[in-house]
Amino acid sequence: MFVRNSNGSISLLVIYVNDALCVFGSEEDKNVTIGLLEQRFRIEVRMDPTSFVGLELERAEGMIRIHQRRYIERMAEMFSLNNENHVTTPMEPCLKIEKSLTQNTDREFRRYIGALLRVSRFSRPDVAFAVNKSSQFQEYVTPEIKAYARRIIRYLFNTRYLAVKYRSAEEQVIRVFCDASYAPNITYSETGEQVGTDCYSISSLLVYHRGNLVNWSTKRRSIVTTSTTAAEIVAISGNIDAILIPREVLLKLYNERKAVLLYEDNTSTTKVCNGSQNKKMRHVLIKAAAVREAIEQGEICMENVDRDHQLADLLTKSVSSEKFLRLRNFLVE
Repeated sequence: MFVRNSNGSISLLVIYVNDALCVFGSEEDKNVTIGLLEQRFRIEVRMDPTSFVGLELERAEGMIRIHQRRYIERMAEMFSLNNENHVTTPMEPCLKIEKSLTQNTDREFRRYIGALLRVSRFSRPDVAFAVNKSSQFQEYVTPEIKAYARRIIRYLFNTRYLAVKYRSAEEQVIRVFCDASYAPNITYSETGEQVGTDCYSISSLLVYHRGNLVNWSTKRRSIVTTSTTAAEIVAISGNIDAILIPREVLLKLYNERKAVLLYEDNTSTTKVCNGSQNKKMRHVLIKAAAVREAIEQGEICMENVDRDHQLADLLTKSVSSEKFLRLRNFLVE
């Protein structure tokens, strides 16, 4: 991304391979920028574009919708899954997936995941967890796991008109929701024996600016934690760059120095990150150091949020249909 600031009028130029998207602060900036580009390159200019690198752009008064409806339709048709079947969620609630006991390669399943990753990353955060979860079994595929992936595609086809919306607003605050699911793949049998060996936690992140969702992620952490609080701290520290980068961008563009509001639903995590000392948490205090430093420097302000209002919960686990539909409204419409 390239930025041009001319007497307070800001223009942005985003380049992806041989495509570019420009946002101009004034008519003069538009003429100057296009003129400079035409001197160096052979370009075709399209005003008010309706698509960019596969993303469809729709404009309304004071709002822009970004979606991938046509891509989803082509994907569903390619896999013969473009039939209406009233799937309302991408994944069953509290789903536990059992992988194949032997390593295998299923090329069709890999095609499913490749197609789904593009949608989940660019325009459909509501399927981010389901796609991330399914992608972990690409070398241990079973017929049931393939069926789970097909369910995601059917869900996307049924909800292909949903989009991420961006509205004009005065509020400049960056709000971040960060959450973790502590070792969700560990279950216990009726006799109390541990079932499964995957002890890694899942973390998620939602970043809002002016009330608009600008970034999201869900990730299986690479280290094992020993408690829910430790899992939450690892999630925040692992996402510290993604949390602070939007603030740095606003600082360079508008000289905005407001702290990022970070919402956390674990009280112990908030206390530790705000400087509370706990001998039992010594093994994760080093992980919290970067977060503590950001808080001390006024870059982050942590606040507790009720679990029912932790929006990032949707990206860490498969929840009930009622909760999924309620939280989805904060991501896509």
